[in-house]
Amino acid sequence: MLLRLVALLSAIAANTFFWYQLGRPVELPDVAGGRYDCLSYTPYAPGHSPTDPNDRVPDAIIAHDLQALSTITGCLRLYSSRGSAETVLREARTNHLTLMLGAWISGDKAQDQAELAELVRLAKAYPDVVKLAVVGNEVLLRRELPYDRLGALIEGVKAQIDIPVAYADVYDFWYQYPQMARHVDHILVHILPYWGDPAPSSGTAQAELEQVLGGFLKTFAGNPITIGETGWPSAGPARQQAKASIVDQARFVRNFIQGAANLGVSYNLIEAIDQPWKRANEGTAGGYWGILTVDRETKFPLTGPVSEWPHWPGQALVAITAGLLLAAIAWRQASGWRVAIAMGLGQVIGSLLILGWRQAGEVSLGLGGTLGNYAGVGLIALAGAGFIYLFAAARSAVEASRPAPLLEVFAWLRRPNHLPGPGLTPSLLLFAGAYPAAVIGLGLAASMRHQDIPWMYFVAPALLALTVWWRGLGKHYQGRAEAWLGLILLGCAPFCYDGPHNQPAMLWMGLLVLLALPWLGAIRRELLAWLPQRNPAQKPRHHR
Repeated sequence: MLLRLVALLSAIAANTFFWYQLGRPVELPDVAGGRYDCLSYTPYAPGHSPTDPNDRVPDAIIAHDLQALSTITGCLRLYSSRGSAETVLREARTNHLTLMLGAWISGDKAQDQAELAELVRLAKAYPDVVKLAVVGNEVLLRRELPYDRLGALIEGVKAQIDIPVAYADVYDFWYQYPQMARHVDHILVHILPYWGDPAPSSGTAQAELEQVLGGFLKTFAGNPITIGETGWPSAGPARQQAKASIVDQARFVRNFIQGAANLGVSYNLIEAIDQPWKRANEGTAGGYWGILTVDRETKFPLTGPVSEWPHWPGQALVAITAGLLLAAIAWRQASGWRVAIAMGLGQVIGSLLILGWRQAGEVSLGLGGTLGNYAGVGLIALAGAGFIYLFAAARSAVEASRPAPLLEVFAWLRRPNHLPGPGLTPSLLLFAGAYPAAVIGLGLAASMRHQDIPWMYFVAPALLALTVWWRGLGKHYQGRAEAWLGLILLGCAPFCYDGPHNQPAMLWMGLLVLLALPWLGAIRRELLAWLPQRNPAQKPRHHR
């Protein structure tokens, strides 16, 4: 009894310390004044499409947004002159904001002409608000128009208005088409280190950005230059050394503002408010570049320490409780050193479930989206079920059971008219972990740029696979289904490598290998069957 109590208290203490480390405030450089030069703004409300020029966001939402944003900036960048643009300009005038007003150029002639006509009209109607007209955003990057046709559009706008006209693109395409500088009064350059290849950490990104900007300022000397877009996401997948988190976003933004002041260059941060609709093209990270959340709440201050998990005591309590519930089954069934393992793993899985729940919320945007995301809920249930079975397997009846081949699992899934038996349960849980892992692994192997790695859901199934392999029960898996599923898992692992600093990718590679362990024998048999077989009756020939 004493051993169990010591193991339990030690596990709880370790888990509490883990959450304290997650939530510990991080000291970052302070930014005096608490205001930004300029912020990208796209009117957005649930149920509305920012990409549809005929879809207008309610005026009350825009009025509320601009009133709040006027407290942290004096400038906004708007990407389209249609839709709710005039409402934004009207509210900007009320809140003493200036605008970089854009025309969205896409290569569709009718749409482009409508955008340009509105840009010219609004620039003339609001000369006190519009300080810069931006014709096109990353048009060359998307290869939607050749540079000469784009230049002609810019010249056409310059001939109609009296304010400076600009074009915005990433620095690579300004270098590729330097002649574009002749068409504009102002250059907007985009520098987004998070999307770089390789991607730096948020701490070293400022040095890289200053190096890129220094070269750009020399190349285009004599042209007024503004950083048209830079920033860092607060959620999303890791990329090489780059991590997407609130602390990393705060670190980059604070370092950048200090560096921009030293360089004497104006800037526009992307962006004012999180834009969930961008996840369709840019993955999870695309929805989390905002200084404010989608609920218009500040993510971090510009002075003082920043915490990734500011409410960590409550989250630690939930994780500890979940761990206790999961480990309760092992209290009577385990003894000796197994008690310590049960309690420790119970706390680990409890915390992983909380981490997984947060990731599911980020991917699905909120509780409602999480509950609607059947895949996320299913993976969370899988993690819990895999852990419970892991320690239920301590019973001798389960240990002695023969795992069922995957063909029997498939047959049961087609007609699950009864509860799975002792031999079917471990195979069912292994397949429930290995199949989604193989699907996710194939997607990551094809491209990791925009994809999250949900590694926390697969720790329990991977431990179950390790247990089955360690006890020698893998010898019962000899079918082709096991072989090919295992081959996919092992084959995807090396393609998920994204550098030694990408810890989620490294963990994912290890989990793929662990999930394939029970089927190593089947994999070996399948590979041997593909090798050319020599006829035993055929005598080898000897050549002189």
